[in-house]
Formats: sequence, C-alpha cells, structure tokens
Amino acid sequence: MSKLTPHQELALSTIGHMALTANAGSGKTFVLARKYLDALIKDDLEISSIAAITFTEKAASELYLKISILIDERVKESNNFYKKKKLEKIRRQLVSANISTIHSFCISILREYPVEAELDARFIPIDENLSEELIELSVEEMVRASFENELVVEDLKYLIRIFSSKIKLQNQIVKLIKNRKNVFAVKEKIYCKNEKNIADFFFEEFSKNFFIIWNKQKSQFLKNLSLINSSVKVSDSKNTTAIEVESKLEKLKTESELIQILKLLVEIKALAFTEKIQIRKRGYLKNEAASAVANEIGAAEDLMKNLYSFQIPENHQEIERELARFGKTILTFFESALNIYEGKKKNEGFIDYEDILLHTKVLLENKGVQKSISDKYKFIMVDEFQDTNEIQYQIFLPILDYLKGGRLFIVGDEKQSIYKFRDAEIEIFNLTRSDIKNSVGENNLLILPDSFRMTPTICAFCNYVFKNLFSEPDESLGEVPATDLVCARVDDKIGHVEFLISREENENTSDSEAELAAKKILFLIKNSNYAFKDISILVRKRKYFADLEKVFLKYEIPFTIVGGRGFYQRQTIADVFNYLSFLADENNSSALVGLLRSPFFNISDSKLFEISLIKGRSFWRKLNLAKDDEEITSICDLLNENISMSSSVSLPDLIYKIITDRNFLSILSSRNDCDQEIANLNKLISISRNFNAVGFRNLYDFLTFIKDSITSLADESQASITSNANAVQMMTIHQSKGLEFPVVFLYKTDEAGLSNAIKSGEVKVDKKYGLLTKVPVDQNYFEEYQIAPIAVMHNYYEDKKNNAELKRLLYVAVTRAKDELYITSTIKKDSAFKKDSFINLLAEGLKNNFYLDEIVFQNQLEFLKIENENFVSKSEQIHLQIPITSTLETQEIERENEDHNFDNAQINIASLHSQEKGEIISASKVSIYSQCPLKYLLTYEYGFGKFNSDYLNFKFADKQQLKKHFSGSDIENDFENDDERFESFESEIKDYDSALYGRLFHKAMEKSFYPNQIEDFIKDEFGTELNNEIISEKLLDRLKNDLINFSRSKTFSLISSAKEFKSEFEIYVADQDYYLHGIIDKIIFDGKKILIYDYKTDDIEKKEIKKHAEYYLMQLKFYLYIASKLFSEFEFFEGSLVFVKHPDDVVTLNYDKVQIKELEKEITNIIKSIRMKNSEKNIKHCKVCSFSGLTNKCIIN
Repeated sequence: MSKLTPHQELALSTIGHMALTANAGSGKTFVLARKYLDALIKDDLEISSIAAITFTEKAASELYLKISILIDERVKESNNFYKKKKLEKIRRQLVSANISTIHSFCISILREYPVEAELDARFIPIDENLSEELIELSVEEMVRASFENELVVEDLKYLIRIFSSKIKLQNQIVKLIKNRKNVFAVKEKIYCKNEKNIADFFFEEFSKNFFIIWNKQKSQFLKNLSLINSSVKVSDSKNTTAIEVESKLEKLKTESELIQILKLLVEIKALAFTEKIQIRKRGYLKNEAASAVANEIGAAEDLMKNLYSFQIPENHQEIERELARFGKTILTFFESALNIYEGKKKNEGFIDYEDILLHTKVLLENKGVQKSISDKYKFIMVDEFQDTNEIQYQIFLPILDYLKGGRLFIVGDEKQSIYKFRDAEIEIFNLTRSDIKNSVGENNLLILPDSFRMTPTICAFCNYVFKNLFSEPDESLGEVPATDLVCARVDDKIGHVEFLISREENENTSDSEAELAAKKILFLIKNSNYAFKDISILVRKRKYFADLEKVFLKYEIPFTIVGGRGFYQRQTIADVFNYLSFLADENNSSALVGLLRSPFFNISDSKLFEISLIKGRSFWRKLNLAKDDEEITSICDLLNENISMSSSVSLPDLIYKIITDRNFLSILSSRNDCDQEIANLNKLISISRNFNAVGFRNLYDFLTFIKDSITSLADESQASITSNANAVQMMTIHQSKGLEFPVVFLYKTDEAGLSNAIKSGEVKVDKKYGLLTKVPVDQNYFEEYQIAPIAVMHNYYEDKKNNAELKRLLYVAVTRAKDELYITSTIKKDSAFKKDSFINLLAEGLKNNFYLDEIVFQNQLEFLKIENENFVSKSEQIHLQIPITSTLETQEIERENEDHNFDNAQINIASLHSQEKGEIISASKVSIYSQCPLKYLLTYEYGFGKFNSDYLNFKFADKQQLKKHFSGSDIENDFENDDERFESFESEIKDYDSALYGRLFHKAMEKSFYPNQIEDFIKDEFGTELNNEIISEKLLDRLKNDLINFSRSKTFSLISSAKEFKSEFEIYVADQDYYLHGIIDKIIFDGKKILIYDYKTDDIEKKEIKKHAEYYLMQLKFYLYIASKLFSEFEFFEGSLVFVKHPDDVVTLNYDKVQIKELEKEITNIIKSIRMKNSEKNIKHCKVCSFSGLTNKCIIN
C-alpha cells in the first residue's frame, strides 16, 4: 500500500472540492490520511483549520493513527532539516487535531459560541438513557396537566381513543420528541395550514407521486402483460378473458385520469390475476404456454402488486381530513411535552444527542457566527459520507459558505449505506456529489475501484451478483449503481465461495444450518492454515446466534459474540438482581431462595427444603433459625452485614462488595464464557454508576429499572470483551462494517425482516408527507382503522427503499471476506424464498434456485497488478464453480488444553463510566497516579501542582534555616529522621534551579557531542544563555562535570554506538477514545529489540538509587508500553533508568511480547481509574508525598 495506485494518485493530486467513491477494501483511510497530511504540508494549512469527520470514534482513532504513522515515516525518510522540523511540529500538534465524529465536532463549535447558541456555557451532553428518562417524565407531566385543563382535555381523550390507551399515546409522543428534527420539518412545511388544506395536500401528493410511478412502470407493465396475453391467444385465439384484457390494455395506453387508470387496473387484475396477484392459470394462461413467458410473468406480477396497492377508497376525503385533524392535534401535545423537556434540560444545563446537531444548525443561521466559523475552517473532510443525513448536510454547507469558500472532501460508497434506521439518507450523498459537480466540474467526482482485500473468486462473485441486483437503479427509491471491484490482491490466493444449504425435507438434524456451519469450520481448522479467530459469522439479527451457540458448545468450537445479546436476561445478572432484591426487602423469599441456590452461596435444594420446614413467617426468618449449621450461620452474618450497608453505600460499591465477598468470581472463572460474564458484571456496575449519578435515586429505583429491563426483554447487548482469544467471532453485519476477516460465514440468509408498513397505534414521520397513521372514520374506534392513500404511498416508497438497503447490506456482508466466503441457508421444498431475505436476492443475482449441486458461470474480472514496480491493468475471464453443499461429515481436530486463570477475573468498579473523549494520558499522569490517586487529583484535577511546588520551596527552605540555626541540636536530629520528602525535593532549594538543569542536560544529550570536546560543546550550545544571565556559570560547570563523567561510562559507550536511534522521541498513540503521550530520552532499534533510556539528574548517592528508581519505574513502564504499541513488529523491549551521577548503576526492565500483554493490563487499569476519577488515598505514600505536612499526614483529611 506504500505505492500509490493511479486512482489514489489522481485523488491526491485533484484540488478543490471533491467526492471520492471508494469500493470495499480500496484503502480509503490511507487516502484520507494522505490528503490530510498534504493539506498541512503542501497547502501549508494550520492544523486547527482542518476538520476530519468520521462516523465513529473508532474510525477517528484509526485515522489519527494512520496520519501519525505517515508523519513518522516521513520524518524517518526526510534529509531536509526544515522539512523534518515542520513534520515534528505537526506531530506534536496532532493531538489537538479536529479528528472526530460529527457530534464531537458540533460540541466543540457550541462550546465556542454558547451565548449565540443560547446555551449554558458549561452545558453537559447527556446519554440516551438519561435523555429518554427525562422525555418520559415530561410526557407524563404533560398528560397529567392536560387532564386538568378544560381547553385540551377533549383533544387528549380523542388521541387516547385512537391509540386505545394512555400509555400507547405517551410512547408515541416520546418517539416524536426523540425524532423532533423531522417533526419540526413537517410541522413547518405541512401543519401550518388548516385541516382542509392539509387533507387536500395529502391527496395532491398522492396523485403527483402515483403518476411519477405510473409513468416509470407503464411501458414495462403494458409490454409484459401484452406478451403474456399474446401467449394466451396463440394457444386459444378465442379466449374471452384475453380479448377483454387486450381491450383494457389498449385503453390504459392513452388514459390520463387517475381514477380511470386505477379502475382499469382493478378490472385487469380481476381478469388476469388471482387474489394473491399471480397470473391466472385456469381459463387464461395454461402451464404449457407459461414457460415461454416466465420472465414476463414474474415482472408483471411484481408490477401489478405495486400498482394495485394504490387503490383509492371512496371515502378517501374523510380519511384524509381525519388524518389532518390527528396530525394537528398530536402536534399540540408534542409541543407541550417538548417545552417541559426543554425546561428540565435547561435547569440542569443538559443537551441531548439530538440537540447537538439542531443547535449547531440554528447557530450557523447566525451570519456573524457562520462567517467566523467559515474563516476558521479551510478544509473539511468527511468519511463514510453515504451515512450522512440532511441536518449534517445543512451544517457542513454553511461552514464552507455553500461551496463558495474552503474545500470539501467527501469519501464514501453508496453501496455500503446501511444506516437508514439511524436516519442516514443516501440521497444526501448524491445531492452533495451534484453540488460538487456544479461547483467545480465532473472531474472532481472520482472513484477508487481497486480492492486490496478480496481474492479474485470473491471479487468475481461479487461483481456478477451485484451487477444484476444493482441494474437500472432508481435514485428516488434509494437504489445505487453497480461499480465493479478491481482485484488488487498482491498474493496468489484464488479464494473460495460455497453455499451450505440445509434442505428442510431432509429429516437428519445433523444437517441443520447450524450443524453445517460448525462442521465446515472444523473442516477448515483441520485442513487449512486458519485458526478459529480467522473466522467470522455474520447475521442480520442477534437472535440468530441462539442455535449456533448450542451447536458450537456441542462441538467445542470456541466463540465470542461481539456485542452479545440479551444482557439483562443473563443468569449472572439475574443472580445479582435477586441479591439486591433481597437486600431491599428481607421478606422477598423468592429472591432469597434464588440467591442461596446461585453461585453466590451454592446451597443445595435438599438443604433449602430442610430450612423451609422450619417454622417462621419468611424464609429469611427460617434461615436465621437454622443455627446448628455453621455454613448457614456465616451466610446469615454476611447477609445481615450487607443489609445494614445497603442503605448507606452507593449502588456501585454495594454491587462490587456482594460480588467480591465470597468465591462468586472464582466459580464464574471456571466457565467457558468467564471473560464474557466478568465483562457483564463490569457493565452492570457501570450502569449502576451512571444510574446513581442522577440525583434522588435509590436501590428501589434501580431494582425497578432492572426488573423492567428483564421483563421487557430489552435487547441490550452484552459487554464487549477485548480478548485476543482464538475464537470464532459472531457479530451482526452492521457491527462488521469497516472490518475484514480471512473467512466469513453469512448465516441465516433465508430469514426476512419485519414489515415496516404503517400500523394502527403508531405514528410515522415522513419528511415529505407528514405524520402518518391509520385512523378511525366517524369516531368508529371498534372497527378496523383506515389508511389514507398518502400513507399507502409512504409504504410503497419505504418498502422499495428498505429493499434497496437490504441489497446494500448483502454487499457489505459479502465484501467482509478476504479469502473464503460461505453462505448458509435453510430451503424448504416447493416453497418460494421470502421476499426480504438474502437468499432471495442471491437467487435473483445468480439467476439460480439452488436445487443443483453447484452454480457455474464465467465473469470478466479486472486486475491491478504490479509489474516492474509499476501498476498494470489486466482483464481475465474467471470461471467460477460454486459448490452447493447439503451434507458434511463431522471432523475431529486436535485441541490444546486451556486452563482458566482465576486471577484474571477482575471487577473494575470504575468500568465504563462517562469519560472525556480525546483525553491525553501522559507518562507523568500515570506515574503520579500509581503513587497515589489522591495526589493525582490534587495535581491535575484541582491544579495544585504549582502551589505545591511553591509550598515545598517555602517548607524546605525553612527546614534548611532550622538546620543552620540549630546545628548539632536535637532539632537537627529530628529532621535527620529519614524524611524522604525532604531528600526527594532537596535539589529544589539548592542554589541552582534543578528543573532548568534537567532541561539543559536533556538538551545536551539530544545533541551529538564528542567526549573530548565537551567544554567547546557547552560554550557553543549555551554560551548565549550564559552571557544573558539566563543560566549561571556554576550551573554550566556542573553540567560539564556530569557530561564528562557520563561520557566515560560504559552506558554512554553502549548508547553512542547505536546505529538506529532517536533522541527526545515524542510518541502519540491513539488508544480507544484517548491518546497516550510520552517523550523518550533515547530509543534504540536493535534488530528485533527496542531499548529505551530515561535519564535522571537527581543529585543522589549510590545507595539511594534503588529507592529513587521506585518513583520512576511506572514512567519507564509507560514508555515501554507506548513504544510496543507504536512499534508492534518488535519482539523484545528493554527500558533503563540512568542516574547521571552513577551512569553505570542502571536499573533495567525487560519485556517480551507475552509480558507486554501483562504490562498492558497494568497500564490500562491505571488509565481506567484515572478516567473514572477514582481518588482514594494511598497512605503508604504519605511520608514521601509533597502533599503531606511535616507530620507525614496528608493535607486532605
């Protein structure tokens, strides 16, 4: 990838606004990173004038890392001093770069202009859970107030009757508030009119859109049906049905009136089609004639289904008026509830996820602000632009003065737009491309067709299938054009595609879809070079994992479920829920029995039965009476202790205590899924912490929340686990976006999604058509509600757009595979494929019904190859022979014995709490936190670092005076009593500045000097500062002596003999949603080993080295860790502390790759705690801490 393809070169050399369509695996992130760096170097833009917007925080981190690597490579390659300095400057500034999601970007704008945005300057973005809770409370308040308001109570009752209950009405208003940006749009466009005009608008829009659809489909419909009808007449020229159909088809050709067209369609449907809208066989098209027009039959049936759905009921005007009344009425209550919600947020200084974009859009309507922001941002880059929506478009365009200023660079692939459910609008991608074309011309609409990911077989399969599925795209239906993949794989792998089909007529359960997948995985492990972790199973919905879990456990196939499923339904969560329920209510006997049977206590059923026979009002009373049993007595003591604590400690602390009291974690650690269960417990603590953070909530409220989540079967994902375990990865296709795997299984392709058609009791917000639902006519609430034609039109477009997105979802799934692709399905004999299923799309794309043993076809494939160090385009005919497998033998494989490590079962009480994204974690921060969390809090959070330094100078200056005045006295002896704080900071009060001296020494070591020329070197480097009296001669004398001493050491000889090294090497590494930063004095690259040297200028005696080294070891560990992340190709890492007064008494740490993993855990846990703001006091550190008084006690009681 270091050599640019012709398409990449064109993308990088094109100037001005640009839209780049990037195929799967084409290296778009690399191009984005290069484009970003070129803007800084070639265009000389300031880093603050560039904004790079990504779809996720993870993508932002990846882009940041790519840019960092590019800079480091250029620094290494550059021989130009000034260019190198500029690159190093960019590297330092990169940590402040605007590389973020759209929401993070908008938050930064709102922080800059809070007054103009009419926000509290200290506004707090809130998460979805708190937002939803506040919305629900606001809606409840609104409903209560409305019942007491005579002016609106009848309208409220009207809505409750329509929704059949108050709760359903409240739920729909909650949804409207969450989707308020679209509600605002329809309110302004449609509901400013009176009810009659709104009703007229509904029918006019229906009529206009019907003719758009009719004019597109008319010709094909008439042609297909005419051919079918002619086929009927060939076999039976006097067929009366055919003669009638022909007559009506002739009328349809010229008819222009809406009602008449629909009437003719009804008549033709009655003549030529069955009730299920299939071509009539009896009395019309006989079987022998049907085969000649099979394609026309399928097309005619599909078209008739579309067109027949547009029938207009005779009372359509009444329905439309009722729908208009409904819309205006519900908007009144929506506004009331929204006002209450806005008030609640304003009182607390909150803004929610939806507010962030809405406030930014409104802010940019302020001409002054818009100009100021336009002046600031000269270049905006947006990744994954196919997933953008209208409001984001309305933010980007004003910032760039509607493409009259600055530069816009959008990257995306319309074939991978799969987030319609998150309000992504593929039309915006096309609209922006059109804007760019109109602004700078068609040459700035570029494409990256070359895929470095997929093998030729997968590329050819993909091109063949999607050329058929994406043919003749209709942009108004969200359809996209096909763009062929060009295979740019550099290895010789051919690849493999195979269908695993479970035939339902086969009664052998060993050939079920899950069994076939499991057996094929075992076959691959046994006969190929793949490991379990190279394999991913992709599904549309998480519920499909259930069958796989059972079969994988049967065959002992290790697996992880990314995101998991059914978090609240896990038994571990239920066990904790029972424990908390009992602590809240001692008389809750069912909770107590469930708790005692659980891994918390593991009491047998027989013993529980014995206890139940004891007389007592509750099981808790009976348990306390079983005094003759020692185990039960200890359990009662523990439960009594926790009952007492439950009302006085925080929720997270309580949960932490109950799961760490006994051997609960050890029992969990013995399970195959122990990593997942421990992660789930950490997630539960995190949920409790966030729940606890909102005021006036207690244990009872939390139990209600958990109970509702369990009983409602809330599809909350399990905690994510960042494990490198050798396990098959299961995930949804949406979760796989942006990822790639050597082997992909696409599972359950015969399953279809749920219908998204408008139903009674729910409101759909259509930005074009308004608020849509089924409504009662003439207040008839007990018969089936009726649907307005405009709502039918909405259903039509939604169905088509969902089908178009389904094709794109299939494209994303197929293009995750690098080497091998397996597609599994269950097929029923003589049964049609479900319309909205992948297998139906694959049947259409491959023109195959999967009844045979293989699918054979040829396809022309373009290749991009490197010959003589140049890219060459070639075209080859690829012959594909795709097996269809329905039975497989079980494979036996050799397995390694794995012991579960109980020590790894750690509960992090601070896990997953809200944190500052983009935070910089430095070596100093980690070092100080490891000494004492409270010291860190005082230094970094409360800003007492400078105060503390001044205090030390004052305190120990006094101490020096005492020593002078009372030399030889008892007081002197008191001070000599091993006061390590004084010893550590003694250098601060000598007659030179130790911090300045440290900087001078490090600066000297950064330069190259010869041992015999040190005096000349010091004069050249520091002579000016000496003459200007910035530094003293005494200080330079000390520097000279130390450098001479150091240059005579073995350590200096070793360091100076290194061939590959960097001095004062600054590292920024993106890690999760924060950045790690450190400046390493010396880093040496020696074969497969990295050596790090950290110079310390402490004025200490040799005997004190070990003690002082303890203060610095965590800092050294941090350097080793970030170096291992940046240079992951190295095998060994060695870190050395060099005290310059004693340069050959080096303190050294050594790590290999396995040990680095352990170090990663240590560092990561410290960082987690830092970010959770855990600030417990480390009393052991007090006697050496700068924040303790002369009595060795912390200044914080």
